[in-house]
Amino acid sequence: MRIKGEFPRVKPRYAREEVTDAERDSLKTQLRTWVDKFFDREANTVYFENLIDVVAVFTAYINPFHELGSSEMDLAMKTFFWMWHTDDVLEMAIERNIPFSFVDQALYQFIGALRGKAKLFADVQGCPGFRKLFNSAQTIHESFEKHSFSFEDISEPFIEAVQRYYAAMRWYSVERIEGAYSEETFKYWRRTIAFLDIFGMAILMLHRVKIPNQVLISPSFIRIHTIANSMAGFTNDVLGLSKEFKYGQRDNFLVFKVLQKQIPIQQAVSEVCTLIENELEDYLMLRDAMLYEFSHHPILVKYVDILEAMIDGHNKIYLHSQRHLSAGKVRLTR
Repeated sequence: MRIKGEFPRVKPRYAREEVTDAERDSLKTQLRTWVDKFFDREANTVYFENLIDVVAVFTAYINPFHELGSSEMDLAMKTFFWMWHTDDVLEMAIERNIPFSFVDQALYQFIGALRGKAKLFADVQGCPGFRKLFNSAQTIHESFEKHSFSFEDISEPFIEAVQRYYAAMRWYSVERIEGAYSEETFKYWRRTIAFLDIFGMAILMLHRVKIPNQVLISPSFIRIHTIANSMAGFTNDVLGLSKEFKYGQRDNFLVFKVLQKQIPIQQAVSEVCTLIENELEDYLMLRDAMLYEFSHHPILVKYVDILEAMIDGHNKIYLHSQRHLSAGKVRLTR
């Protein structure tokens, strides 16, 4: 069965040129060295190699502001690998019906490690892989602290974004979202676990940028971050459809529409593509409104540049990463 869909892209002011195979291999080697310090890559070679590959591609294209061999790019890759692997480990734990009280224990300790407040890890029953995530989170905190002259001052939005994601995963361990909920509730949860906002906040920390609290709590900023997660989550749901049907992943909005709401698959694809287009249109208006409203905070121009490079750059993983080769025929045009 042939399924088609299309949606527009944002046009960022900054974007990286195509990464060569040699540059990509260099990034992967660099990341692999760090991964081997904390994780047993040989125990699941295919999984780890695919994850290393997609993180290298993803980081290169969503962050065109730093040189590929820079310390900033290295720290970004480690952070993004950690978030992606944590997501996979949590999903596996939840699928094994690990009690949410155990999930709580782990998440509390992860946040402590990212803040640099927790030094020792108390083993979580049924979650043997969590200790490795804790240990690697500590090194990420240490690296950011060395990189930034005011880590505690600029890291809170990043930590809060991680906590929102954890709260969504914790809730999913209690109540499966793919049940009888409405599309609105599913979309709200799906956006949260897409966590593109976490990547954005990490890149802001690499730039030593702090968003003023007045902006962080504004409706326009909050909605813009929601849209960023929409662009990541729903794009993944369209382009990763064949993979997620194959492996029975129920956190996909299209899978939800088809299996729970009995919508024909082509109609579901068209509806989600329209949703992405509408979200992008809203973003463009909100961006201009926010920059006008907070014109006395010129740092927001840098924030918008980072956000748009990230929203557009993440599309490249569907062309270049092993993890997403099952996406079908993907074409990016302007």
